[in-house]
Amino acid sequence: MCFSAAANFVGSGVLGAVGVVTLTKVKHRRELLFASLPTLFAVHQFMEGFVWLGLDGTLSPAVAHDMGAAFMLYAQGILPFLVPLSVLLFEPDLRRRRRMLPFAALGLLTTLYILWALTAYPFQVYVRANSIVYTGPGTSNVVIHRIAAVPATTSANGADPRTCRMERFFQEPFWRGLKPIPQTISRSRLIGD
Repeated sequence: MCFSAAANFVGSGVLGAVGVVTLTKVKHRRELLFASLPTLFAVHQFMEGFVWLGLDGTLSPAVAHDMGAAFMLYAQGILPFLVPLSVLLFEPDLRRRRRMLPFAALGLLTTLYILWALTAYPFQVYVRANSIVYTGPGTSNVVIHRIAAVPATTSANGADPRTCRMERFFQEPFWRGLKPIPQTISRSRLIGD
């Protein structure tokens, strides 16, 4: 929510409430990590609220920098590991859990890389066009972003790339750093014929 500190704090409150309700629905221990995702997103949004406060001068620039690092670590590093791990734990079927292992491993490697990149290179956090921009030589790598997206998007569909809603991640031009070719939607599909 790159609009303002208030938007982030309100969003954090809403997500926190959803997270609490979600956690009350847990029936088995293996569902706990998956059910905690809304609460973790609430914390994530709360951190970005402090980034805004640091960037607009209400708090020190050090707060914006430190909270920006925490925000980037969660968004770009931890989340690509957390989502497939939560799905892996959530799955009751051993075969499907095994299918999730490569995606959890890829997510873990991404997490380790982002952690290294955040400590090895300087990064910047600034506002452009009413949005916060998080950038740095190690963390703004397009290839890393695309690799990080694979575990998260594939895990939402049971580790079967054929059923992934974001099938463009598996198109050849995507992996070569080119923009994917937009899907053509026929006029009849738009109108509903």
